[in-house]
Amino acid sequence: MSINYCLRKEHIGELLAKNLEWSDSQLAEWNTLYSDPKHEYYEGVYYPDTYLIPKDESPKEVAKRFINRFNEQFAPYSQKFIDANIRWVTGLRIASLIAREAAGVKDMHLISGIIWNRLTIGMPLQIDATMQYTAGKRNGNWWAPVDLVEKQSDSPYNTYKIKGLPPTPICSPSIAYIEAALNPAETECLFYLHDKKGDIYCAKTYEEHKENIEQYLR
Repeated sequence: MSINYCLRKEHIGELLAKNLEWSDSQLAEWNTLYSDPKHEYYEGVYYPDTYLIPKDESPKEVAKRFINRFNEQFAPYSQKFIDANIRWVTGLRIASLIAREAAGVKDMHLISGIIWNRLTIGMPLQIDATMQYTAGKRNGNWWAPVDLVEKQSDSPYNTYKIKGLPPTPICSPSIAYIEAALNPAETECLFYLHDKKGDIYCAKTYEEHKENIEQYLR
């Protein structure tokens, strides 16, 4: 089976259950593996790739397969994160945000630069994807739109109210996004949006951002 996108653990579990014909108890086992958010395998390390998985493999064995693939892919970057004085789990959290926010590889380094800029000045990240992660699956969608009420919640993943990164990654990013977290574009922008075609426009100030909204989204 192939997993090509940055998906959260439970979403991956759904795909595994369908392809491997898991029972409800097997899916529950997958979803509750490493259930402590402080555990480094809680989220973010179920590497997106193409896998040939025996149907008799247990959920724990499948998880190990995904994690081993992550470790293989990440190994060349581990020293680079050490040299940059960035904890690998921090880089993984940022990479997951980039993956959910980018419209593709063309803008991931720019979004990385904007996320780092916001973190550096202590500005809330204000990323909807972290709120979508909190909400879970709604109306058949793991990444449903976020409304204004949800942005007032006390969730630790509410990056509108709480400064800094969410407590865990919000999906399992590929190495391209991990590399982007390590190598952000140099930019003075603090805001960005995508138009209906997926093109990105960034702004240094909120006033410029509002102008972009009027020009590209109205």
